[in-house]
Amino acid sequence: PTRTLTNGLISLDILLTAGPRIVRFSAFGKENLFADIPTIVKTEYGDFSYRGGHRLWHAPEATPRTYIPDDHGVSITELSDGVRLAGSTETGTGIKKIIEIHIAKDQAAVTLEHTLQNNNLWQVELAPWTLTMFQLGGTGILPQPNGKADEKGLLPNRLLTLWPYTSINDPRLLLRDDFILIHETPSPSALKIGFFNSHGWIAYSINGLIFRKSFNVIF
Repeated sequence: PTRTLTNGLISLDILLTAGPRIVRFSAFGKENLFADIPTIVKTEYGDFSYRGGHRLWHAPEATPRTYIPDDHGVSITELSDGVRLAGSTETGTGIKKIIEIHIAKDQAAVTLEHTLQNNNLWQVELAPWTLTMFQLGGTGILPQPNGKADEKGLLPNRLLTLWPYTSINDPRLLLRDDFILIHETPSPSALKIGFFNSHGWIAYSINGLIFRKSFNVIF
C-alpha cells in the first residue's frame, strides 16, 4: 500500500508498510519517472526486494549487510510540509534508516533529509548512500570538474572510478570534458562509474523532463 504526496506540480508515492521508500515520482502530470523493479534477492536475512524508486542504503556495499530486507514496517510522522519515514532497526546491522520528505509549496521540487541511526552499543563506520532508480530510455548527465587544480595546471583535476564489470568502451558511456553522459538503454552488461562531484548536482533527462538532484559538497 502507498500514499501520494503532491503540491499540484509534482507527486510522489511512499510505501506505508515498508521502507522507508519513495516508489513513484511524477511531474506536470506525466508518467512515473522512477523504475519499477520486481527483482528479489535472497539473503540470509530474508528476501530483499529492489522495487525501484528512491531508497537509503549504507556504504560500502557488501553482501548481505547492504541487502537487509526493509519489509518489516515503517513509522510515519506528519510534518507541516511533508512526512518523516523511519524504518525498523535492521537485524544484523543495528542501523535504522530515516528519510524526511519536504515538498515545496509552489515549485516542482522536493527536499530529502537522510539519516542513518546507529542503535548498536559500538561505533560503526559507514556512509549514507541514497539511490534513485529511473525508468530506462533517458540520459544521465554527470558534470565534470573544470579549471586548474593548482596555479600552473600541473596536478590532475578529475578522478574516475570504474567497477570491474564496467567497460570503458561501453556504447552507452560518452566521456566529454564538460559532462559524462550515460544513455540508459537496456543491456545484458552492467555499467557503474564514480567520481568526486564538486558541482553539487547530477541530472537525468527523460521524456522531455530533467530531474536534477542537488546536494551539499563536503571537501
